[in-house]
Amino acid sequence: MEERIPPQNIEAEQSVLGAMLISREAIDKAGEILNEDDFYRPDDRTIFSAIMDLHSRNEAVDLVTVTEELRRLGKLDAIGGTAAITALSNAVPTAANVVYHAKIVEEKSLRRQLINSATEVAASGYEEDQDIAQTIDQAEQKILAVANRKHSGGVVKIKDIVKSAMARIEEL
Repeated sequence: MEERIPPQNIEAEQSVLGAMLISREAIDKAGEILNEDDFYRPDDRTIFSAIMDLHSRNEAVDLVTVTEELRRLGKLDAIGGTAAITALSNAVPTAANVVYHAKIVEEKSLRRQLINSATEVAASGYEEDQDIAQTIDQAEQKILAVANRKHSGGVVKIKDIVKSAMARIEEL
C-alpha cells in the first residue's frame, strides 16, 4: 500500500484556482468548501492561500495581484513563476463549475485524511504499552475528526442551531 499514490485530482485543484482568479464569487464559494490543506500539491496550497489572503484583505484578486502577492512572499519562483499563474487563469473559461470542482478536491482530501487516520490507528494497535480502552478512544477520535470535517461544511441556519441548543439545554 505504501507505493500507492494518495487520492487527488490535480485538474480539479487547478480548475478551482483558475476559477478563483477570474471570479470573486468563485472565491467565496470555494472558500466555504475548502481550506489550504485540502490541496494535494504544495504549489496549489500556496496559490490558494495567497488568493484567500488577498480576498480577506478586500483586495482585488486576479492574475496580477496574485502574482505580486506571491512575489512579495518570496514564493513566486517556487510555484513556477508567472507562467504557472497565467496557465491557471487561462485553463478555465468560466467559474460556473467551481462548486463541483471544489467538492471533488474536498472529497479527495477527505480520503487522504481518512487514510492517514486509519494508518495511525493501525500503528497504535501494535503499541501494547498503552491501555486498550485509551487506544480505542483515540482511534474513535481520529476517525470521527474526519467524519466531522465532512459534515461541518456549508451554511447552517441559525434556527437549527438554536433549536438544537434549546433541546440540549432542556435535556440537561
